[in-house]
Amino acid sequence: MDIAESDRFEPAPDITASVMEGEAALLNVRTGAYFGLNAVGTFLWNSYAEGKTFGEAVQAVCKEFAVTPDVARRDAAAFTQKTLTRGLLQAR
Repeated sequence: MDIAESDRFEPAPDITASVMEGEAALLNVRTGAYFGLNAVGTFLWNSYAEGKTFGEAVQAVCKEFAVTPDVARRDAAAFTQKTLTRGLLQAR
């Protein structure tokens, strides 16, 4: 799946998130599967939950973590694709 700058994502309905010390723990309440996110993954997760587009989330990652747009876009696309595949996020 190609991800466009204007694409929006949101947590899937069966996923609950808890953030502690800058990292998130995600739980699929239907299956019991647990997933952990690092600081950048947590930042992206929260950006999507707040309604930001993919492009807006990438720009925010650049500012928050002082990385180039190319690096932020590549890493955000990989994170987004992985979380979509695992059913943690869904397209809005």
